[in-house]
Amino acid sequence: MILPVDIQKNFLRKKCLDLRKQKNMVNLSKEIVSKIISWDKYISSKKIMIFYPISHEINLLALLKDTNKKFYLPRIHDNTLLCCPFSNENHLKRNKSIKSIFEPITEPIDKNEMDIIFIPALATDQNFNRLGYGKGFYDKFLRNCSAIKVIPTYKDVFFQKIPTTAEDISADVLVFPEKIIIS
Repeated sequence: MILPVDIQKNFLRKKCLDLRKQKNMVNLSKEIVSKIISWDKYISSKKIMIFYPISHEINLLALLKDTNKKFYLPRIHDNTLLCCPFSNENHLKRNKSIKSIFEPITEPIDKNEMDIIFIPALATDQNFNRLGYGKGFYDKFLRNCSAIKVIPTYKDVFFQKIPTTAEDISADVLVFPEKIIIS
């Protein structure tokens, strides 16, 4: 008997969240950031959207030291992900419904102004699919988006195939501590 995709995804989410708690995310994050800053596409990009990390998530905030770039963070408004300028942690507020998420208070801009969008993921696969947290915010946001879609990840949550649906949007690039893989 094959389980429905939503049940398969929930099982994998729990497994990956448990795995993540066992990892040294500080070191993984440093290694991934180091790989990103030497990547030619990052070097040539000007506008980059990252995400503010939640508990045990890869942390890309060290990229903010790069003063040659403009950075943006997501903000959720009416179940829609928005792309908002970010430059100072003092301009963040806690999301009202998802308390673990900090968001910018700046006005959103068009997502298609981004050169690169970094996407959080619980798991990825060799087809550049991602397993998110189950709300679908990024999948809706990334539809019809021209930016390079990048997932920072690591081998423990990289699978041959993860369950997907037609609504799921895949990435263009996976950044591991050891290497960068481009689709």
